Parts: sequence; C-alpha cells; structure tokens
Amino acid sequence: MKTVTAQDTYSKLVSDISLIYEKARLNFIQMYWNIGRYVDKFENNRSFKAIFGQHLVDQLSKDLSEKYGKGFSSTNLKNMRLFFKTYSLRQISDGLEWSNYVALLTVKDPNQRQALEYRIINERLTNFQLRRLIATQHLSEKMKDAKNQDSFQLKGDRGLLYTYTLIDPSRIAGSDGAIVVDCGFNVWKSILVKNDKEFTDEKFITSKKNKTSFNIKPAEGITSSQIYTYKAYIEKIVDGDTFWAVVDCGFYTCVRQKLRLRGIDVPEINTQEGQKAKGYVSRVLSKCSVVVIKTHKSDKYDRYLSDIFYLPGADDIERINQDGVFLNQELRDRGMAVVM
Repeated sequence: MKTVTAQDTYSKLVSDISLIYEKARLNFIQMYWNIGRYVDKFENNRSFKAIFGQHLVDQLSKDLSEKYGKGFSSTNLKNMRLFFKTYSLRQISDGLEWSNYVALLTVKDPNQRQALEYRIINERLTNFQLRRLIATQHLSEKMKDAKNQDSFQLKGDRGLLYTYTLIDPSRIAGSDGAIVVDCGFNVWKSILVKNDKEFTDEKFITSKKNKTSFNIKPAEGITSSQIYTYKAYIEKIVDGDTFWAVVDCGFYTCVRQKLRLRGIDVPEINTQEGQKAKGYVSRVLSKCSVVVIKTHKSDKYDRYLSDIFYLPGADDIERINQDGVFLNQELRDRGMAVVM
C-alpha cells in the first residue's frame, strides 16, 4: 500500500486551488463577454438611442461604478462590447487573462490573434511582452504599406536660431530693470539690459553673442512656430528615433535632454529593422560635431519631440539650419520609419 506523504497532500491542495482559480477566472472573463453582449444589444436599440444618444456607455459606467466600484469605466465597457463582437463564447480560453484579451482586441487579423494566443499560453508571455509584440507587428505592417506609397513629406519648418519669447518680468522676484527670456525646456533667464522699457510691448527677441555679452534686440514679424531652435550635441543614440543631447539654449546655458524625432516611428530596437535604423543614424551623425534641433511639445514620456537637421563635416550652425538634411524625413524616405 502506497504511503501518502505530506508533500503529496500539499501538492493536491495546490492542484485543487488552481482548478478553482482557473474556473473562476474563466467565469469572470465570460461575465465580461456577456456584459458586452448586453451593451451591444442596447446600443443598437432605437428607443435607447433616442434617450441617451451617444452617451449610453458613459451613463452606464457612472451608475455601475457607483454600485460596484472599479472595473466599469467607459473604456472597459467599450472593450467588453468589442470583446463580444470579436470572440464567440466558445473561443474564450481559460489560459488567458482579461488584460490579454484587451491587448488582443487591437489585432484585426483573426489568424494573428490566434497565433498570439498560442504564444501567450506556451511561452508564458507577460502582458507587457504581448503589447510590445503587437506594437512591433503593427509597425511592421505599416512599414510594408509605406513602401508601397508615394513619399510623404513631413512638415519640417526650419526655425530661427537664438530667437526667444519674453516672459512677464513680474513673474520673477527681483527682476527690476531686466527682461525675462524663455529659453525653452522650462529655463527662464533674467537678463539686465540698458533700457528694459524698450521691450515692454515686445513678445520676441533675437540674441547675438559678442565678445563680452549679448546683443539683444526686439524681433518683429516672428511667430511662435519659428522659435525653440537650437544648436545641440548628440550625446547618445538610444534607437533610431530617440536621443540624448546636450542643447545650447544660449546665454551660457546648456541642458541635457532626451529627444524623440517628431512625426515618425521607427521599429523597436529588438527587431532587425530597428537595429538597421539605429545603425544608419549612428553612422551619419558620427560625422557631425554639432546639429540643429527644433523642438516641439514633449510627449507622455517627457521627451521633447524634435526635428533634427545635420550636415556632415559642418560646424556652422546657420548653414546647418539652412542647408542641413532633415533627419526625420530622410528616415521616412529610406523606408526606415513610418509617419505617425
């Protein structure tokens, strides 16, 4: 007679609890599918449309959240509806989490979805790995489409170097007799001038460095789209569209910033296409002691979206700004990036 050990008993305990958990998880996901079915049914009901219009999901989210708490945001309810429309009840697997399904809903091709489901289960992909995989697939598809399209011209306006906007001096204590210059990157400089009243009604200025100081003049006919243009030194290339740079803001002030090329998307660095793009950018910028960047707003990762202009062997930044190669467009034209 076989002796039942404590380890055997514990292993059965783990197995029994796992079975309960897997069944509960499957029921939970099936519940979301059924909620999606009801939402879809009533969104297509004419009488409900007459009362709620396009706000049924928002109202439903509000009422269910008040009653049950988290889990019923408008976004989640819309995902449940799309889940119902994308999957049949018998296609739901007990090997996947709800977060997996939410990520898979962005994949339109059912064969690709099925292949990804297999990889989630067999390779034990985390949801982070799954989302990166999907993003890479989406970008590869966009790259293929882009190669079959005519060249798309990005809007890369070349700005004016050492041109700035002014800040109300009253916003900085002790700035009497000075003007306050917005140098970009949240850097403000309080600068003494001979006659600060000359700049009272001015919005923009230009600055030209001389031997001992700066020659600052009001700038007329300037728009905000022409400023935030700088001399910069590329410090590190992270991937084909992301850089660390030391930016010369003027007035003896430099900042170190992480920049992201504006308007394009390059494949992830862990792909062959991504390595190719980074290699190309590294080669062309290694021939440049300095570049010109024109910055725009920052993205959600606090990277400034930028246009980069370069001219191999040149160090005259006025010439680079005027005649330099527009790197963002070049990567698009070479099929190494897609327009976002």
